[in-house]
Amino acid sequence: MVLLEVKNLSTHFFLKESRVRAVDDVCFTVEKGKILGVAGESGCGKTTTALSIMRMLPPAGKIVKGEIYLEGIDLLKKNKEEMRQTKWKELSYIFQYAMNAFNPVMTVGEQIAEVIIEKQDTNSKSGKKEAWKKVKESFEIVGLDPDRSKNYPHEFSGGMRQRAIIAMAMACDPKLLIADEPVTALDVIVEKKILKLLREIQTKYDLGIMFITHDLSVIAESCDEVAIMYAGKLVEVGDASTIFHKGAHPYTRMLIRSFPSILGECKRIEPISGIPPDLANPPLGCRFHPRCPIATKECKEEIPPFEQFSTSRHQVACFHAGESIA
Repeated sequence: MVLLEVKNLSTHFFLKESRVRAVDDVCFTVEKGKILGVAGESGCGKTTTALSIMRMLPPAGKIVKGEIYLEGIDLLKKNKEEMRQTKWKELSYIFQYAMNAFNPVMTVGEQIAEVIIEKQDTNSKSGKKEAWKKVKESFEIVGLDPDRSKNYPHEFSGGMRQRAIIAMAMACDPKLLIADEPVTALDVIVEKKILKLLREIQTKYDLGIMFITHDLSVIAESCDEVAIMYAGKLVEVGDASTIFHKGAHPYTRMLIRSFPSILGECKRIEPISGIPPDLANPPLGCRFHPRCPIATKECKEEIPPFEQFSTSRHQVACFHAGESIA
């Protein structure tokens, strides 16, 4: 069952002297009970895509084209009040940098209760009591002692703050969870525990999760499907096994080669030469062609269509998909 469907989404940032095409004609789906991993280099449009779905773009950002359906309802047609009611109840977000996500002068429990009370549209004593009950339930879900809800953020370790952020995201029983770099800045032991926790929550509550990261090892371990982004464009989508073993886009394969593996034979990593393009003035044709070892004249002049490749779920935007890159 398709929970989230994004169609031809384009989000631009309008600056004084330029327009940055941060997300350009992106299409993908997130299914109920599945985790979609969105990967790519920094600045490729991952977070901007997520903020567009949440309708939380900064003032300079504007969705110029596209449709975003959550269970068949177009989020872009909702007014501000309708969208406010949708956030946290149906669509929730785990922000980057848990270390800085909480207000330092309020207890962690107070901040989570505030979200719950806001969505209950009540300030009654019974409403507050129920909210605090839900806070403690949320702490139990993520493996935190409910009594720690009375503590301030500085009294939590990095891993505990990340769990508390997940508790806040789960507090209103959402259907879709967007996790934006949820394990950034955590050590590998805590990272493994957080990833295991997210998978357990996803399985138990049958959530759809959009998991944003630049770490391919996290994608390989946690996600059912993978979407690869480059310079604001989606270049390849498929199930995790297909992407990692039969990736067809040159960027996908070069990205995987540039990441060290702890399995099998030790090999020298192969960095991708060049730098991503300036999205205020992107190159004509395929945006990856200046860095692609097999680019042709066609790649430099025409935009490759996003088409089905090996299976119905495997789509690639490349004129030379599957060809050897040596």
